Amino acid sequence: VGHRYTLKGIPYWDTTNRLDYRFVPHDPVLDEITTAQIPSVATRSFPNFPPEINELHLTALTELHLPGGQITADMMKKQLPYITKVKKLILVDQKITRICEEITLLQALEVLTLTGNRIKELPEYLFDLITLRKLVFVENHIQKIPPEISKLTNLTDLVLTYNRIGAVPKEIGELVSLDYLVLDENRIRVIPDAIQNLTSLREFSFNDNKITRFPMSMGALTQLEILEFGQNPPFSLPP
Repeated sequence: VGHRYTLKGIPYWDTTNRLDYRFVPHDPVLDEITTAQIPSVATRSFPNFPPEINELHLTALTELHLPGGQITADMMKKQLPYITKVKKLILVDQKITRICEEITLLQALEVLTLTGNRIKELPEYLFDLITLRKLVFVENHIQKIPPEISKLTNLTDLVLTYNRIGAVPKEIGELVSLDYLVLDENRIRVIPDAIQNLTSLREFSFNDNKITRFPMSMGALTQLEILEFGQNPPFSLPP
């Protein structure tokens, strides 16, 4: 059923050289597997979630990485109820156009990366996952950051580069744990004054937007170490 070894003490499952699991009886040792990092290579491409996740009953998975494939929102809808212990879900370069409501079943989810998909909207129910610490949606079609994002008070990393976002809601100021905020390559015109409440922020990047006014409140970000704002219309910095 693939090569199994221990990585930093964590039971880890690598299926790069996967055998035909259909003819292998279930091994109770697989119940300990918590991480499945399954590369997309010439010999292993994914038109769907790997079937062995269900057929080998890998219900203890806490991390699932699937880069490259044909996974859709409907496929997520069917699979998520079987991996509810997942803390880190990374689905990169898939065919996902929306976030299904079944995402709320992942009550332990801390890291969600859906980079390189076709997602247009961040649904309100996504922000019921208050355990989230890192939210990464690079290269999608997102147009709006909903005000409900204020619920994610444990969020430390928010990366929404290469989208179509036109505005940042004032509720962004309620993400008091935020350390890393990247909004490059969007259509943002104004940074709300509520940004001053992000007193833990260490890196803030909004390169290549349409911002014409630099908020005076930025001076309150005393922990800020990196600030990037290139390729915006000319504007004056506050004194």
